[in-house]
Amino acid sequence: MKRPRSWLGPLLGTLLSFAAVSGVCAQAAPRPLAESLTGQARSDYESGRILFNDGDHAGALVKFQRAYDDSGDVRLLWNVAVCEKNLRHYANVLRLLTRYRDEGRSLIAPEQASQVEEILQTVRLLISTVHLYVTPDGAAVFVDNAQVGVTPLTKPLLVDLGTRRIRLEKPGWKTHVVTQDFAGGSDVSIHIDMQRELNEGRLSINSEPD
Repeated sequence: MKRPRSWLGPLLGTLLSFAAVSGVCAQAAPRPLAESLTGQARSDYESGRILFNDGDHAGALVKFQRAYDDSGDVRLLWNVAVCEKNLRHYANVLRLLTRYRDEGRSLIAPEQASQVEEILQTVRLLISTVHLYVTPDGAAVFVDNAQVGVTPLTKPLLVDLGTRRIRLEKPGWKTHVVTQDFAGGSDVSIHIDMQRELNEGRLSINSEPD
């Protein structure tokens, strides 16, 4: 199998420059995030940069995500995606960069849009698409302890390459766990029939003769 080209360099090299400037719109370049953000969002953004440069990608992710939640500035999705990449959460990277591309079209110059598309193509090779068919409906679906939906799912699961643990739970039914290795860039179907729980008890009858 041909090894995917590394996208670590482009992402890390442009985290604080490309994400801060985030492209050029038709009229003029937007102000950098360090200048356009205000209040708590700006504080979280600056803290995120410090944490990222210190190698604390989980902490930086929290800060960048909160800055995005407070400001709604789509450029911060790039920063969040880079943190997720360093944590090897490739399915999250795909979701974030797809949103970044779609919601930030007016901010992304053509050459930058091309770069995003190249990264998305590479990320897709690190993710498996899982079609999950479960009986009965109404079972909670967990991937590596994170709930991702309830059956029947409206769309396939996207799971990171490696060993993943898919768990199904529903009251009155036995918990079902599937542990499987996913190669990435694959399409997999999983069929599961959950089993009802059997409640056992003891019946004791005491009687006296007439």
